[in-house]
Amino acid sequence: MKQAALYARVSTAQQEEQGTITSQVATLKERIAQDSCHLDPAYEFNDDGVSGSYLARPGLDRLRDLASEGVFDVLYMLSPDRLARRYAHQCVVLEELGRWGVEVVFLNQPVTGDSPEDRLMVHMLGVLAEYERELIRDRLRRGKLYKARQGQVLTTKPAYGYRYIPLDQPGGGRWEINESEAVLVRNMYRWCAEEQLSLMAICRRLNGEDAGFEPVKPRKAQRWLPHTVNRILRRQAYTGIMYYNRLRKDPSRTIGQPKQQGRGLRKANCHMVRSREEWIPINVPQIVPQTTWDQVQAQLDMNKKYASRNNKRNFYLLRGLLVCGECGRTLAGRTYANGTVRYFCTNQGANRSLAEPCSSAPLDGKTIEPLIWKAVADLLANPQLILDYYLSRQDESDTVPPELKRVRTELAQVEKQDQRLLDAYQAEIIHLDELASRREALTQHRLVLENRLSELEQLIQQQARQEALTSDITEFCDNINSMLQSPTPVQKQQVLRLVVDHILVGKEQLIIKHVIPSADDRRLYTQRSNTRHLNCMLWNKSLAQ
Repeated sequence: MKQAALYARVSTAQQEEQGTITSQVATLKERIAQDSCHLDPAYEFNDDGVSGSYLARPGLDRLRDLASEGVFDVLYMLSPDRLARRYAHQCVVLEELGRWGVEVVFLNQPVTGDSPEDRLMVHMLGVLAEYERELIRDRLRRGKLYKARQGQVLTTKPAYGYRYIPLDQPGGGRWEINESEAVLVRNMYRWCAEEQLSLMAICRRLNGEDAGFEPVKPRKAQRWLPHTVNRILRRQAYTGIMYYNRLRKDPSRTIGQPKQQGRGLRKANCHMVRSREEWIPINVPQIVPQTTWDQVQAQLDMNKKYASRNNKRNFYLLRGLLVCGECGRTLAGRTYANGTVRYFCTNQGANRSLAEPCSSAPLDGKTIEPLIWKAVADLLANPQLILDYYLSRQDESDTVPPELKRVRTELAQVEKQDQRLLDAYQAEIIHLDELASRREALTQHRLVLENRLSELEQLIQQQARQEALTSDITEFCDNINSMLQSPTPVQKQQVLRLVVDHILVGKEQLIIKHVIPSADDRRLYTQRSNTRHLNCMLWNKSLAQ
């Protein structure tokens, strides 16, 4: 009696839920019984909700491994498209099974011999299966794009804080707020934005591990995890708008290809962001204001950049601030047995990028740390230096001309002339043709004056911002000068993180990108990233100094 095996596959989770794979298995078992073959339950290979466009599938991989060992004689499948949706993949697997002496039986194909005609039939069915898959994919894509443009929410599994209204209900195909969950979402954003809690600290509150907080279970899991909270805090849909067609599959990083960083093969596809013009906005109920969401994103970025978990043994003054000028990666610190501290690019060793490896040399901490601190301290001790450089980059014509009053007066006169023309036409002093021609001339003149008035008002606003900036920079430098007198290493690090966005490490120079917070900025006492960026100071220091 021949030892048989079977393979069944469905492409989507919806098909899996509907039980179509169960019907496939039942049909295959019935045919195996008719052929008087023996089926061991260990040789039933299933791939639930796995696309046939990928050759790397758990069930298929296990099938190929056992087939190479000769543990079964015949393999039963419903049709060639269950084996693979790509013609080349079908050829690879069928050639392997034939080389290992495994007979393949397709139930929906009447002839499965080894003659040239039979092989041709299998190949033709493989080509048709690939064509059918691409046709179905294109139809689904166009249908989803059309529904998204009509404002319909296509994600039937709503984000935490919402519930999905099915299409068969009045006003279906949308999300509505689930208040019991929305309250928790608002608390997460408030804890992160106002109290600057880390993801782990938020999880402790949600799980009831902190005093005064009751545990709240998530939808499916038993407890909250940091990656779940991070996904909620990063989701822009809570601001009242979500985007469809925002991502697309990255063809250079698909399943089965070598990882660009580290070792091994990819087990999941990677995606890349499409151009902004291709995004389709869909309105959903708002749970969190846009300003709060922006603050949370900045706080999460800062938490990630300066996370204490990245280093708990040694102190590095410039941790998280140095950026490699060649590959753009952050430089990490390393302390050697003799106490030497060096900063090196992380694009090296096991974490190197195979596509673009970095050859930058490490930096001596004893040389670069005093150099950076002196540059920043000298800048903060002399706020006039910042103001002079900033003002030198302003356009010399950025002053409000005395014609502002004249432009407003002319606009008022144009309005009066237009009203007089209407009065003259109503009094039948002028004809309609003359009214139209003279009003057209007034309209053109009005447009010129309105454009000039808009320019002048923008100049006034710019001058107001400049005056506020001058006051902010002076007050900020005065307040922080007290920390520049014999600071501790920790105080130095706090000052650097407060006023330095990043330090670009080139081959021959260091470029310090400064961030000067305004006087009312909460970053001054919470290190929040709601800052005013000044592209005014680029300190170039030779590495040889």
